[in-house]
Amino acid sequence: MSLGSMRTTFLQNLASIAKASSEITVLQVASFLISTFEYARKRSLANLTAFEEVECHQLEQELPKVYQILGRRKGILRLCRNTREQDLFEYLKYLSAAKFLVDDFGKFVPNSPEKEQDMTALKEDFNEKWYFLGLNYNMDFEDPYPDGPKPDWSGVPESHYWWADIDNLYSLVWAKTAT
Repeated sequence: MSLGSMRTTFLQNLASIAKASSEITVLQVASFLISTFEYARKRSLANLTAFEEVECHQLEQELPKVYQILGRRKGILRLCRNTREQDLFEYLKYLSAAKFLVDDFGKFVPNSPEKEQDMTALKEDFNEKWYFLGLNYNMDFEDPYPDGPKPDWSGVPESHYWWADIDNLYSLVWAKTAT
């Protein structure tokens, strides 16, 4: 998918959440965070730091509301509570998307006490499920983690250290199963 297509999907998902008149669904939050992850990752790979004018305008108009919905209104927390161990890769994408929203897109939300509350919630609501990154693997039980290849996380900054943690986790799990 091209960067332009990813931008369009990201902005459509942003608008969908910002304009929601009632409670947003877990699926809406998941779709928005996945599109945020993919778009921000591809922007990083393309070394893009500037935003287009129309993009800036939409982010300035809608991102403060999205911060509130995901943060103070607990959109992220509801999503995290619905994830399971087999959702690990999606969970890591959600976690990176929240970090991208704070680090890369946060400048579009005016500084205020509410922004600080939302940013804190965006970070801390993941703590409830942080055990995903621990090695709770026991040979006597079925492996609860997903099979198959890890997702492409190229373009994700090193500050998203959980991707390296998951590489370590999987190398330990695979080493245990090989013996």
